[in-house]
Amino acid sequence: MKILISGYYGFGNAGDELILETIVSELSAKLEGVALTVLSVNPRETSETHKLRAVNRWNLFKVIREIAACDILISGGGGLFQDSTGSIGLYYYLLIIFLAKLAGKKIYIYGAGVNNLKYLNRIITAKIFKLADGITVRERESFNLLVNWGLPKDKIVVTADPVMLKEVKAGRHVQDKPTVVFILRPPVKSRWSVELFSKLADALAQRLKADIVFMPFHPQNDREYSLCIMHMMKAKASLVEWKKFDDIYETVGKADLVISQRLHGLILALLYGIPLIGISEDTKIDRFLKELGQKNISLMTEENYYSVLAVILDMWEWRDEFKKTAKKILPHFRLRAKKNSEMPFLY
Repeated sequence: MKILISGYYGFGNAGDELILETIVSELSAKLEGVALTVLSVNPRETSETHKLRAVNRWNLFKVIREIAACDILISGGGGLFQDSTGSIGLYYYLLIIFLAKLAGKKIYIYGAGVNNLKYLNRIITAKIFKLADGITVRERESFNLLVNWGLPKDKIVVTADPVMLKEVKAGRHVQDKPTVVFILRPPVKSRWSVELFSKLADALAQRLKADIVFMPFHPQNDREYSLCIMHMMKAKASLVEWKKFDDIYETVGKADLVISQRLHGLILALLYGIPLIGISEDTKIDRFLKELGQKNISLMTEENYYSVLAVILDMWEWRDEFKKTAKKILPHFRLRAKKNSEMPFLY
């Protein structure tokens, strides 16, 4: 069996690369002899990292050739179907699905996050989604949107983000000097500033006697922002520039508190049972935190420094309770995530 995978791959975003790692692991384990090919913006890096075949996603000739050669197209996972950062990416993923349908291939939309779209994009997306043989979405809100757009309920399965299946080693116990890991991204809509994050980091360094670590998940976009915050801080802080997945796992696994604006920073923290704080500019983080029953610090509501610090310190005070909650809720997420690779037509 030949499967072609389409997603946001090769761009150096840790979250999407972790998704691909999990998809490849799951499919390889469950489908004996499966041949996987990935559409990537950086085929050489994707091939070396994930030990599979990859082709340039922007080379239309090669893309059409791979679609013609495959048995199944997987579109996903992650938040591909959004237009908050523009419509070009959305149209690209929809076009790949449409071409696969023209070629008579089976189509599987895998562990998707779907955002509320502009009116025209909503109509186009709904029509293209109806071409799929199977759809799994990573939370209930995506399911509700698709049903409201006219897709039949029995065609959609609510699962969870594929990375929920990642097996990680237990994180460390709290030491005399805790470690706080910040996973931040430049603001898109908010007024939150470098100064505010530097004040938060300094306050945690002083009050918790903590080591402060910054880890840009998408270095090309996030690194400079983290460096600006570190430069403004009074306390010392370190920067982790990940080169391989183990760098990410090691950094999060050694943390005692994770403060993240990236969804998969929060997911990894949950996997390790580490107290987490989500600072959301994105509906996908809103949705995830809602499932955890946790307060969301929304960058779109102009939260002030003192109230944010209070939420963080409250989480630290109740960190043992969070660990108990994480231990209870994680099996539920894992059970849902397993459904992504259990669609009947894959076998």
